[in-house]
This record gives sequence, structure tokens and C-alpha cells, in this order.
Amino acid sequence: MPFKTFVINLEKDTGRMASIDRQLRQLGLVYERMSAVYGKDLPVGERHAAFSSFRWWCAMGRPVAPAEIGCALSHYNIYRRMVSDAGLSFCCILEDDVALLPQFSSMLQEIERWLDPKKPQIVILNDHQGANGNVPAGICRSLGGTCTDGYVLTRVAARNLLEANLPIIVPCDTWGRWVRQGRIELYHAVPAVVRQMQDVFGTSTSEGRIDVSKLPLPRRLMYKMKRVVGKALDWTLIKVTGR
Repeated sequence: MPFKTFVINLEKDTGRMASIDRQLRQLGLVYERMSAVYGKDLPVGERHAAFSSFRWWCAMGRPVAPAEIGCALSHYNIYRRMVSDAGLSFCCILEDDVALLPQFSSMLQEIERWLDPKKPQIVILNDHQGANGNVPAGICRSLGGTCTDGYVLTRVAARNLLEANLPIIVPCDTWGRWVRQGRIELYHAVPAVVRQMQDVFGTSTSEGRIDVSKLPLPRRLMYKMKRVVGKALDWTLIKVTGR
């Protein structure tokens, strides 16, 4: 493929790297491995400097997980690379825990022909939200989604995402937020050509999530009240700061 493919991988995750390396080699696709950021290993000062705890609370209503900071910074390191390298007008980003489905190569070729490097376009390669549904095969416009395991983006989109979410105020896969703000144009590949293998490799990004239904009633009501306040503050700050 003429455009760059990056694979995000932690040094310790050799099994994941072997899996994605084998798949890409079988397809004859050249890639570059990018070292992932391990959020728990970040010094506390760096971790807190990387995100805005107040903005995160307003938007998410829960503590940030170190894995979420690590995930975001891992992807943002590639965005920085794209912004600094004029030759990278678009690229494919894969996390190391994915299965590449049969039409992966042909879909990348279709996306390459279709992309406009002057626009902030992102094409999600999986179907976490069931967004593909019964629509015709191709590249389908999407309003949201929450996934970073496989996607293609333009250099313009990378620049816009860096401006929008550093310091980090939401998880890096909160695509709908940036669609609503006009930062990106979001699309899905139909059919999906990437599947995340959390059943095989597991995940750590769910740490810190709150199951509101299991809270005692007084705490549940307090949590919901805080969410109303937080969302109102988040909306106000978006209007004031533009992000």
C-alpha cells in the first residue's frame, strides 16, 4: 500500500505483536510498529499533565483510567508524526489485538482511492456500534462510534484531533464529539474489515467505569445529579473554549 500503516504495540505484548505481524505479512502489507504508551508507567506528574481532570469529570463523570491516557497518547504520537511529516497525507492505524477480516486489503485500496487529503476524514474499519446495519457495501457516513482498534485518517484530521483533545478531556475514541464540533468527517467501512479480539487478549480500558445500576439509591441519585451539572458545564466550556 502506498500510504503508511502503523501498528501500536506495548513492548511486553509479544503475543499480540506476533499475531498482527503474521496477518499483515500474509497479506503482503508493510507496516511500522509504534511503541504504545503504558499509562501506569507514566510518572504521576506526566499523567496529570496529559489530561484535564476537571474537563474529564465534566464530560465523563468518572475517574480517568491510566490505560485511557496511555491509549490516547499512543495514538497522538502517530498524529504528531503525521503532522510533522508532509509526506503522510493519510495512514492506517491498527492496534495489536485485532483480526483482519478477508476484505481488509481490498477495502484499504478502496479507501485510498476515495480519501480526500484536504479534508479531516476518518474511516473506521470495524463495527463496534452496529453502525453498518443493512446499508450497501462501501464507505458509509457515520455520526459516532467508540473504537480505535482500526481506522484510516487524513493528516488534516490528525492535526484537528491534536488541537481538540490535548490536554485530554475525553477518551480518544469519542468520535461523535468531534463530529458534532465539525473537527472531523467520520465514516465506516462496510462491511467491517477489522475485529477486536478482546476475548483472546482482554482489555484494561474499562478500569474506573461506574455501573450506576449497582449503586445504592442515594448514591445513584447523587451521581445522576452530578452528571446533569457536569454535562451543563461541559456544554458551556465547549462554547467558550471551542473544544
